[in-house]
Amino acid sequence: MLGQVLPDYFEEYFKSENDVLHLTGNDRLCYKTVVEQKEDRWALWDLQWQAFISANVPDQTSDIHFVKQGQDDYYVTLYAKDGSECAGYDRSMIGPRYIRCLSTYNPSSLTLLSGDFIQDIWQPSFKLIYSTDMIFYVKNERVKPYEDRAVRMNRFIGDGWDDFIETTGIESGHRLAFTNMERYTLSVAVIGGDGLGLSKEDIRFQLPKRPPRPIFSSDRNDLRLEHLCSWAHHADHENEDHVIYTRFTEDDLKLVYDFDETEQLRKYTRAKLVHQNVMGNGFQMRAEIVIKHDSIKKEELLILKGDWHQFGKDCAFVGP
Repeated sequence: MLGQVLPDYFEEYFKSENDVLHLTGNDRLCYKTVVEQKEDRWALWDLQWQAFISANVPDQTSDIHFVKQGQDDYYVTLYAKDGSECAGYDRSMIGPRYIRCLSTYNPSSLTLLSGDFIQDIWQPSFKLIYSTDMIFYVKNERVKPYEDRAVRMNRFIGDGWDDFIETTGIESGHRLAFTNMERYTLSVAVIGGDGLGLSKEDIRFQLPKRPPRPIFSSDRNDLRLEHLCSWAHHADHENEDHVIYTRFTEDDLKLVYDFDETEQLRKYTRAKLVHQNVMGNGFQMRAEIVIKHDSIKKEELLILKGDWHQFGKDCAFVGP
């Protein structure tokens, strides 16, 4: 069986108290795979990981990129040797998602972007967005890097590129994950030589959204597997102790709380719900709070009453 040993820093930065990772690939399925220790290293080894490999990892794969979406939740994309995303990750396959490519920085040679990654190869300049808010304007040059091959690729040059390298402190061997945001704009994330991401990144525009991903029949009741959150800070959750997953039905929202958790809610009679979509548009709804107590089950039923039909329509939520 093919196992995947995870880097040493996984335990320090990513390992939670759970021994399960939720992985989403280009087939739109979410795989619930067990992470376990093999010879003092954390590894993915079980049948779900084997199923993920079989369905999502083609032979030409050179690098696997785990993009954190939330607690124990990762979108996994793959790169071929030339840095291009492997087949299956294009827009026609998984909907309106921007594509990536992977490059390696080497100050003594060219830092190349795969041949068909940039939408207009003759555009003389591009805007780089780094760590969500730093912007650099770089020049683009079309080159033929291999004398014995008719392959042409792109590289960035000029004062803007030099400023980007100096400001970000990128070192030789660091990887650069570029995302083509279109309109001559690229988002760039820096990955250290050990594979750990070194910069913040707004991942909302890079994750697959449509078509809705199917769920294995054995996991129909696990709402976590259906979750696709577009909130900008979702990936920053330290834990999910106060996160609730529920289906949108256009009816009054009913949530089950433990008995002690609703004590603070009893002082409130109204709530404001806020949703911000991937385009940055915000929507709000006022809701009435009703709390019902089940003395037998020792739990509280929190009901939010409001115009859920209109709110769902405004936010483009999809009901059953």
